[in-house]
Amino acid sequence: MKARRFSTAFQPWTGAWVDALDGKYGRYRRYLLTGPQQGGKTLSGAIIPLEKHLFDFQEDVFFGLPIMDLWGAKWNEDLKPTIEVGPFKDQLPTSGPGSRGGGTPSYIQFKNGARLRPLSAGGSDAATSSHTARVLVATEIDKYDEAGKASRETNKLKQMEGRLRAFGDLAVEYLECTVSISRGRTWVEYLGGTASRFALICLHCEATVLPERRHLVGWQDADSVVEARRNTRWACPACGVMWSEEERFQMNAGGVLVHRKDTDPDSELAPTTGSDDDSSAKRAEDAEIRAEFGMEPRERETFSLRITQVNNLFVSAGQTGAEEWEAARAEDVEDAEKALCQYVHTLPYDTNVKDRVDLNEQLIIHRQGEEAKGIIPADTILVTGMIDIGMWRCHWLMCAWSADGTPRVFDYGIMFPESGVVGEDKAILTALREFREQIKDGWPMAGTGEMYIADLILVDSGYCTATIYEFCKESGLQLHRRIPSGWLAMKGYGLSERNKSGKYLQPKKVNDDIMTLGDGYHVSMAPTQDYPQLLMNVNADRWKTFAQTSLAIPEDKPGALQFYSVTNATEHLKIVRQILAEKATSAFQIGVGTVEKWEQMKENNHWGDDLYGAFAAAHVSGVLGKKKSKSTGKPRSASRKPIPMNFPKR
Repeated sequence: MKARRFSTAFQPWTGAWVDALDGKYGRYRRYLLTGPQQGGKTLSGAIIPLEKHLFDFQEDVFFGLPIMDLWGAKWNEDLKPTIEVGPFKDQLPTSGPGSRGGGTPSYIQFKNGARLRPLSAGGSDAATSSHTARVLVATEIDKYDEAGKASRETNKLKQMEGRLRAFGDLAVEYLECTVSISRGRTWVEYLGGTASRFALICLHCEATVLPERRHLVGWQDADSVVEARRNTRWACPACGVMWSEEERFQMNAGGVLVHRKDTDPDSELAPTTGSDDDSSAKRAEDAEIRAEFGMEPRERETFSLRITQVNNLFVSAGQTGAEEWEAARAEDVEDAEKALCQYVHTLPYDTNVKDRVDLNEQLIIHRQGEEAKGIIPADTILVTGMIDIGMWRCHWLMCAWSADGTPRVFDYGIMFPESGVVGEDKAILTALREFREQIKDGWPMAGTGEMYIADLILVDSGYCTATIYEFCKESGLQLHRRIPSGWLAMKGYGLSERNKSGKYLQPKKVNDDIMTLGDGYHVSMAPTQDYPQLLMNVNADRWKTFAQTSLAIPEDKPGALQFYSVTNATEHLKIVRQILAEKATSAFQIGVGTVEKWEQMKENNHWGDDLYGAFAAAHVSGVLGKKKSKSTGKPRSASRKPIPMNFPKR
């Protein structure tokens, strides 16, 4: 095939990369490029910088390889053919090392005097220690540590970098490789650098987006690889519209380089929560999508760029969809998945990788305070709770809050409605009334001799709704400056398979029907015509995240969840298992975009629902998100009665 002159029009991201090499974003000590196979990565990340220094600057260059056995093939198949068809072909030696018929050279000296010298991660230390240069171009860097096991020196890339030390701050490195694992050199260097991406601007919604693997749609429901190839498209992460290939080409042509803002690199390796069997690729992808990017690179020594398959115009969406379809049906699914992650989607692949924050039930059951069951800590300024309603069991949980937002679960239990005897509505109403009578005087407060009545208790209205409304109406509710107290009906909205209520929709402002508007919740008039009734609508997915995050906070830090003290920690095993019964995931929906949802991993999660409800109740009461004055933390006396509130006219 006839060689064609290099043009950034073939792969538009290469224009942004060349701009970076030319100093558009400043001078860097190191440049790292990672991307899919067969996408121009080696040409752009290694060969172009190599020729720039050998021929434009006429200086020596080291070329790094995992093992020296690769040098002959790399020179004869990649480097030399590229030079032969380019403007520097006259610089090739005509005799001796590097010339036609000259065999595999130990180094190449070009006619301008510049020398290209290979360095091997797997060779003896002496082979890499006797020469110096200002420039290092290294390829396949994730294989270096494995290849260099025979060497007495560690970290083979660092060993190569030592050959540049004589040039001090003038030294420069160019690194390129596909991604291997999350601890591999490529991914670590990418996260530690500017972590730049080539973003697209959607032609339909005009959002600046970074499509990932999950946004490749259409192949999943195909009955054959032919159908998968025909139906697969890339879709916008923001609006969910499926792009044609012509639109993808057009958007790449108008793509922009964006750079990760200055955040903790470790947080980009995985979300705070996730299922135990999440692959590191999935977690890395989640973090990439949620990360914030800007137009100016953060201050780092490495300019790092990650290109993904949506940017690779050498491969159609249909081809990638066909590969996905075949991989899902491969005999060795794990090996096929690994290849897709590393060589197609530029994502790390690890097997049996645990979450960075391990929510281990055996550790959580020991997160205990000093007070026994039913005793409220002395520094409490707020008590919230929730009741999860069921036909045969109603799970309840109470949580005490200190001024710094630290939650303590001081009591929890189960009510048993006699639904088989008197019918579920009557049985549930009776059980709720008995529970209300049981706790009407509150709980003792440690060291004070006083009783503390709960400030706000939410009652799940997703089951036996009319009965819950009736109970909350008769129990009374106060609303002071739009902050509720007493008993309040609650409805959770989420995208989990178990919860059919659908996605939570946040109102934009308060009005006659919207009493209170908060972070992932609002208090509104309930849809009942019989009598005015308030309802707290809660984004379940968001508040489950808040609740589980409290279990990941170190115990000595504000906000760390604790349970009441028990002699045998296994007494808390049931509640902890229910709290951990759901795991956070992300999903892409055509026409919608990427959404967060919780998947139920175990059968029972009732106390988990109670916990997130107690958290939402604390937020609407002013403890989470904004400080509540200690002066408002006086215990509600037993003589204090609920006052019916005045509802606005509908």
